[in-house]
Amino acid sequence: MAGVLSSDGRDLWTGGETVLIQLGDILDRGEDEIAILSLLRSLDIQARVEGGAVFQVNGNHETMNIEGDYRYVDSGGFEECVDFLEYLNECNHNWDEAFIGWNTVSERRKEDCRKYQNNFDPWNLVKVLGLFVLLDISDQFPFCYAKSCNNTHVLGQRQRGVIARSVLLQPGGRLARELARHPIVLKIHEMLEETLRALGAKAMVVGHTPQINGVNCEYNCSIWRVDVGMSSGVLDSRPEVLEINGDKARAIRSHGDASNELHVLSYI
Repeated sequence: MAGVLSSDGRDLWTGGETVLIQLGDILDRGEDEIAILSLLRSLDIQARVEGGAVFQVNGNHETMNIEGDYRYVDSGGFEECVDFLEYLNECNHNWDEAFIGWNTVSERRKEDCRKYQNNFDPWNLVKVLGLFVLLDISDQFPFCYAKSCNNTHVLGQRQRGVIARSVLLQPGGRLARELARHPIVLKIHEMLEETLRALGAKAMVVGHTPQINGVNCEYNCSIWRVDVGMSSGVLDSRPEVLEINGDKARAIRSHGDASNELHVLSYI
């Protein structure tokens, strides 16, 4: 990962004084959401010892989950919340111990589950002296046994996942408080100027975070923010495009006048 993470599977920081900025939207991205957040926190701790840092910015999917909008949550994401709460309990609710170690622990648990799933079911058939006998292996993999694929428990497992996610991400929940440590906006003026000089550019356009007031610019229009959604489904916004034509920039909107003149930019 950008030369800052060891390639030997030990999840060690190798970036020295590098500053890594993760731009959000880790939630709603599969079954390892908490594990990824755990890894980034661990890397930040390691990086700061060497003069580096790992910053995280909350994206709109983090906000949606805090608000209880679980439309895009993967089924594995719900299951991870259940597993993590169980592990948090095993750690006597020591948040830092459980959260920072979860990336490693979750991978080990998955490996144990894979071993379990290679067996016939919670009762493993073992051939002894020509006879088949039943061997109970559930004690070896108790958390896998609890998640075995029994259709009569699918709905209950989903409900457990929603409850676990709500406990973690509701306002004041432990994972919600962890996300609250991340800045929503980074002050980037000096970094922006340095980047533009290095690229020989006068301005850049960025997206990702919905803009309530439509396309806009900051720092004497050296950075344009363009992400108002593609339909009314995102913040009830209208489709909008930034057009750069010669030395002028304008926002083209989907209703009313064909366009609304914005700031004028001089480009070389």
